[in-house]
Amino acid sequence: MAEIQKRKHRKMVFLFLLLAGAIFFLLPKTIYAETINEEKSELISPVTSIYGTKVLIIKPNAPQLKMIEGSSQQLYYQVLPTTALNPKVTFATSDKKVVSVDSKGVMKGLMPGRAIITISSTDGSGVRTRVTVQVTKKVSRVKNIAHRGIVDVAPENSMAAFKAAGEKGFWGIEFDIQTTKDHRFIVMHDADIARMTNGSGYVKDYTRWELRRYKIDSGENLKDLPTQRIPELTDVLNLCRAYNMVPVIELKEVQVSELGEFLAILKKYDLEDRAVVISFKLELLEWLRSQSETLQLQWIEKSMSTSHITLCSSRKIDIDTKLHGV
Repeated sequence: MAEIQKRKHRKMVFLFLLLAGAIFFLLPKTIYAETINEEKSELISPVTSIYGTKVLIIKPNAPQLKMIEGSSQQLYYQVLPTTALNPKVTFATSDKKVVSVDSKGVMKGLMPGRAIITISSTDGSGVRTRVTVQVTKKVSRVKNIAHRGIVDVAPENSMAAFKAAGEKGFWGIEFDIQTTKDHRFIVMHDADIARMTNGSGYVKDYTRWELRRYKIDSGENLKDLPTQRIPELTDVLNLCRAYNMVPVIELKEVQVSELGEFLAILKKYDLEDRAVVISFKLELLEWLRSQSETLQLQWIEKSMSTSHITLCSSRKIDIDTKLHGV
């Protein structure tokens, strides 16, 4: 009799557990979903879901992205569970001036800066996630250098031509230097001043003060630029610093004995690491390399051979054979 009662008891317990399990399975379940923030995870409000029909998580492929100004990029993400009845999402940007985003999640970097893209569910679950987007300035590999300044608006190698290049945002300006009788560096392409000024004679036969007597009288817009004179190296370096331009300096009639002062001037203007010095005279560049490891040097040679390349490589001097009319 006792054995029969035990069997009945076990059967009732089994039926009770079976019924409780069925009830638990059929009841709605409250699920908490976590989503990704750019700095920390945040707990989303409870979402009631039966069989996972609502969105629980929006997971971006990357919580932080970088873009280049002017570029476009697709925002990739996952909506979980994959069985959600309404997986559609919306996109919003925290700064429309920095990053725009369309209804398909295509972003465009508009200007340098930082913006937050928020991806939100549309099924009433309240699930959302954020992606940090950093837009960096577009940097072109092409560097525009104004050869002797912008010569179609002002005379070559004049302060007006160099200033025009700075105002137009040129990366650098190329100009030529020579030394005067009193060993000052002035900006002039020709050894003789006759072509560009109302004077004549060689630069090396004048002091810098004597050269100031002459005006530049050849080139564009002379009527609007009646007071242009031969610039000194220091004048042009000051302008380069003001407009953040790189000086590309060709050494013309300069002696090795004068290069110490030239290098000292570059250092004084904090341009030793930025300036580019070019010349047809390899001995000038070799001396500069012996005194400075950081100065950028370039030898202009009309022909190139294996021996030339080997020579320049051993001295860490660049070589160029395609510059004409410098």
